[in-house]
Amino acid sequence: ENKFQLPAYKLIVEAGLTSTGSEARRIIEQRGAKVEDEYISNGNQLLDYSKPITLKVGKRKIVKIRPKSD
Repeated sequence: ENKFQLPAYKLIVEAGLTSTGSEARRIIEQRGAKVEDEYISNGNQLLDYSKPITLKVGKRKIVKIRPKSD
């Protein structure tokens, strides 16, 4: 398992875009979340952030996620 991979719903919560996993899953189900301008189809989809990615929830919440170097 790559240490720079998380399920989509967890990454959304970790990024502070939603406060709970349930909220993140609901937004994903309603096609309100995108990664690199592609809709996230499944909350359990693993997102790889070993290189910087753009995560968007709704119209106004946009975050650039970069890998954290130890």
